[in-house]
Amino acid sequence: MMYSIKDLSELAGYTSRVYTLISTLHRVHADAYFLSSNQASEAFSLADVQGTVHRGFDGVRMENVPAVAPALFPMGGDELIDSLNFIVHSGDHLLITGPNGVGKSAVARIIAGLWPTYRGLVSRPRAIGIDGIMFLPQRPYLSTGTLRDQVIYPHTELDMRDSGRTDRELSRILEDARLGYLPDREGGWDTRKDWKDVLSGGEKQRMAIARLFYHEPRYGFIDEGTSAVSSDVEGLLYERAKAKGISKYNMGIFFPFENTPSANIMLTPLTPKSMRKSCANVFFFFSSAHNHIHTRLSKEISYVYSHITWTVF
Repeated sequence: MMYSIKDLSELAGYTSRVYTLISTLHRVHADAYFLSSNQASEAFSLADVQGTVHRGFDGVRMENVPAVAPALFPMGGDELIDSLNFIVHSGDHLLITGPNGVGKSAVARIIAGLWPTYRGLVSRPRAIGIDGIMFLPQRPYLSTGTLRDQVIYPHTELDMRDSGRTDRELSRILEDARLGYLPDREGGWDTRKDWKDVLSGGEKQRMAIARLFYHEPRYGFIDEGTSAVSSDVEGLLYERAKAKGISKYNMGIFFPFENTPSANIMLTPLTPKSMRKSCANVFFFFSSAHNHIHTRLSKEISYVYSHITWTVF
């Protein structure tokens, strides 16, 4: 059971979505599906974006920020989160959990600037990469180029040489990401292949972690970026990131390794009976640097939402 937790969680997610879809279709055919009209939802418009984005903040902060999915111009789409509030400074770690479609990835998209900040305040570092912020999706982009290009992306080899980095340093980074065998297996750093077909799912995600180690940002958003990695290796990767001083924002269903985050946000679905009530800030768990709190994360059945694929940049 302990070694099958990922498979069981995936099966539970599929079962939940199939059950929700079937039950919703039954209610629709029975003419018994009514959305609540108790509270009028705010009509978000791209022509009325009132939120503020502060670049240059030493940390990541969201104050009274709604998460609204994109829709056809000029209107905003479904409101996933009514009002989200948190602040994380360097050295802290945040875990965001919840069922599929509840808005976990939306938090990173808003902070990255892919989705508009309709209301409230978003504060984040100015730079991308070193001493800045970095975003790791579940399925990382693998560029066309050499093995070296995969590790240093989006840098080029010229950028790498100008910054004084060497292939020996890249070898140490791959060792930290448990990919130290790749240069020998694939024929060296200058080998060119279609890497998205060569690397396995777990190797692709560990390559994204290797990029994190190479660029050494101060803050890293990981959107289920280790879902295809075994639990023991996953714990080692996060411990290495912690040793490098990278503050982690993990978004996923569960937190499988021993050390708990500094804070935990669990998002719950917006149901038709309370479609516009806040689902953020349900509960938090705090721990000091030397005290670990072990928590049991629960999954809840969610309503079916359209899935928006992560945009890689």
